[in-house]
Amino acid sequence: AGEDLGDTLGWALHTGYISSGLIYSTDITVISRSEDSNGNPVYDYPATSPQLYELFDKCAELVNSTGVYVFSTSAKEPNYDEGYLEYGNGAALAVRKRFCTNKLLFGGLIMLGGLEYNEYQVLKESSGFGVAPVPFYHEVAEDSEERYLTSIHNAARPGAIARSTKNYTACTAFLDYQSTHSTDILNNYYDRNLCLSVVDGSVDGTVEMLQYIRKNVRTAFDKTFEDAIGVYHSDTTIRWSYILEIQHYEYDIRKDYESLAQKKKGLLDTIYDAYAGLP
Repeated sequence: AGEDLGDTLGWALHTGYISSGLIYSTDITVISRSEDSNGNPVYDYPATSPQLYELFDKCAELVNSTGVYVFSTSAKEPNYDEGYLEYGNGAALAVRKRFCTNKLLFGGLIMLGGLEYNEYQVLKESSGFGVAPVPFYHEVAEDSEERYLTSIHNAARPGAIARSTKNYTACTAFLDYQSTHSTDILNNYYDRNLCLSVVDGSVDGTVEMLQYIRKNVRTAFDKTFEDAIGVYHSDTTIRWSYILEIQHYEYDIRKDYESLAQKKKGLLDTIYDAYAGLP
């Protein structure tokens, strides 16, 4: 009781993309995809979702464990902890700094590109660090074919073409070439730069773990649709990931799942019908 980010902890969770990582690194069916008799795609929310219920239960169990701290960065929310600002201007930065000063056992749930940050690089000269996929939320039999899955987040650094450019054709050709010829560059970055330089490849198991993480990248279509529903209808609070984090990872989703799934299905159908007319 009374723990805060200044303590020595096992893990610190906050609002942000952590909840997306917890949900979409699993094999839980958030949105099902099938075809009708005419071969047209059909998207739907399962009528019930025992796996999602269990994930929410396990998150509640996790955050009530000793050494796990949940905090909010908004003064309007419960669990607000202004003290995190002592360690950084953002929650992820604060957690990263606490991890890199040996005050957290797990440095958060991050995107792989975050390993390029200087704080992690300094660690290579001292204690070092390891990389692992998001763990299972339930017990898995040794002979099971279930795998640790890697979710792709929709955070990105976009490019733009100036409306006043005199070289629009050349600009679009350049972007097209990047899109169609980037495989070798990506492979070299991951296999050489990330595995052997950004992360200390001399540490046993590190390269193998990073290769395993990349090998098990999963589709992100269900997350994409969930986000699209929230943005298109100006209500991002309806996403499962938001519901999980706004309740500070302690919420029994069973009592609201059916009504929310029906509402989300209706919103999804609206987007599907409107898609052909979107710019």
